[in-house]
Amino acid sequence: MRLAYIDESYDRTRLVLGVVMVDAVSARHIREGLDEVVRDAHRRHAIPSSAEIHAHELTQGSGMWSPLQGRVRARIHVLNAAVDVLAGSSANLVVSSVEPGPDNPPIASAVTVSSAYSRALQSAVLMIDDQCVREDVHVALIADDVVDQDLHRRSLLTSDAAGRPLVATLRASRLVDTLYFGPSHASRLLQAADICAYVFRREMASRGSDDLAARTVRAMVDLLRGRLVGESIERG
Repeated sequence: MRLAYIDESYDRTRLVLGVVMVDAVSARHIREGLDEVVRDAHRRHAIPSSAEIHAHELTQGSGMWSPLQGRVRARIHVLNAAVDVLAGSSANLVVSSVEPGPDNPPIASAVTVSSAYSRALQSAVLMIDDQCVREDVHVALIADDVVDQDLHRRSLLTSDAAGRPLVATLRASRLVDTLYFGPSHASRLLQAADICAYVFRREMASRGSDDLAARTVRAMVDLLRGRLVGESIERG
């Protein structure tokens, strides 16, 4: 049995879903490792010990990570430590990206975010199922809270072009139940999925650049690719 934790990261040009698939051993490794990352940040930088590792807030030095505002090296150090935890686990990662393209509306409104999320989710679930078939295991899906949760649940049942449920099109569906949503602040595993989504999105956005920020995020993605079992990019 596996649990697949799902979270999104987006800007106007793309939405990326990160998926962290874990068994009990890898789940514990990630939870304890990220707890230690926060404890270390608390000791070094007075970050609240209850802080959520939310990649956007961390890299901006906002919210609970505001003590790191203006301290770029410290923010990179914390994000690197979190990536090291994920890369050093036995979890499997899946990344699903949707890029609207120049002839379509940017991802800038609730409607376009929701549409891109559903498209990315459908691709992610297919890749999750493929991996579970390879491992001969079943899986439950847990995603960070988003708007239109019922819509996204239904999209897994009605998205096939021929009108068939998406789950019915899988070679051997390994999903044991519906998609569940929960708050990321309560789950280090959802936070790990957020880290995955954020780092891959930033790497995609920095392609073609060779400045320090691009090289830094590229190194993080290189570490995570060792755990990657599925990746898709849907354009248009």
